[in-house]
Amino acid sequence: MNVKISVIVPAFNVERYIEKTLESLVKQTLEEIEIIVVDDGSTDGTQEILMRYQQAYSDKLRIFTIKNEGVSHARNVGVGHAKGEYVMFVDSDDYIAPNMCELLFHQASKYQDDLVVCNRYDVYDEKIVERECNLLLDHEPLVSHPEEYLNITPFPWDKLYKKDLFLQVGFKEGIRFEDLLAIFLIATKAKSISVVKEPLYYYRRTSVGGFLNSLTEETLDIITAFDTLIATLKKEQLYETYETQLEYMCIRHFCARYQTFFSMKEKGSLSLKCRLIDETQQFLEKQFPNWRENPYIYKCKDENVVRHFKYYQNAKKLKSYVRIRHMIPNWLLKGIKSGLKLCKKATA
Repeated sequence: MNVKISVIVPAFNVERYIEKTLESLVKQTLEEIEIIVVDDGSTDGTQEILMRYQQAYSDKLRIFTIKNEGVSHARNVGVGHAKGEYVMFVDSDDYIAPNMCELLFHQASKYQDDLVVCNRYDVYDEKIVERECNLLLDHEPLVSHPEEYLNITPFPWDKLYKKDLFLQVGFKEGIRFEDLLAIFLIATKAKSISVVKEPLYYYRRTSVGGFLNSLTEETLDIITAFDTLIATLKKEQLYETYETQLEYMCIRHFCARYQTFFSMKEKGSLSLKCRLIDETQQFLEKQFPNWRENPYIYKCKDENVVRHFKYYQNAKKLKSYVRIRHMIPNWLLKGIKSGLKLCKKATA
């Protein structure tokens, strides 16, 4: 079979979800695909489910079992075994529309696109919400519209990649936020990028306490990811083209980390919060001395960033605010918020 798309699925302890993922893949309307599942050392029932599907779909499903070294390594292993002209990534707790491979491949092959992006659904416990891709590139390189850099989603799974393009970058192993680094580099290398304006990927958002919503030592890898991205673009003489956009991307992602400090579900370490504030703002001061004047800040669609930026841009004020909030028990904070809402209703 002439493989058009290799679908890479990194899997680790996902016995609860993997069947739905595999069902969505084996029933794709595009026949010429291969499904490569890299089992990253699962210790639950994931392996048994994979073996069952491999027996039933041996013509298109290949499984590789490796010791646990993280999702980046698993994805890189999968790409190393890929036979397709294009590659696509699906997380093992997500699923895709039956025609996702067909629509993305048709677009890429018809227009010789290196990168094709689609809309997605965010899947919550109680609802499914469509998220539209805001990217406006129409079979063009990113360099022709640098402002569109801000509309590149930092996810690996809502995209189809020319395999030769992806192999130029790969996923950096040993750090978190490797998706962000890989995707933002690939976007600058693609000679032609386009969008399929249909929601084709179903992304589970049920893990409220997941990595992006919590604070750990690995959260500091966001600095490493952006430092590597900027250094690489400077080396390739692309930095000046995207400098304003890169500056804002750093601000936006750092502010997103600050927002987790105020979650009632995740307190986190006070010392780690202060360290993240200091190190991210030191990075901004060194790399972008005038970062507080970035023109995109007050156009940000995240109202929390705009509303709180007066605190976010001042490390001293932000740390003081964080220390106060850190000392307030969740039950008291919840009561205060409820009281404020009642006062607003009473005075309305």
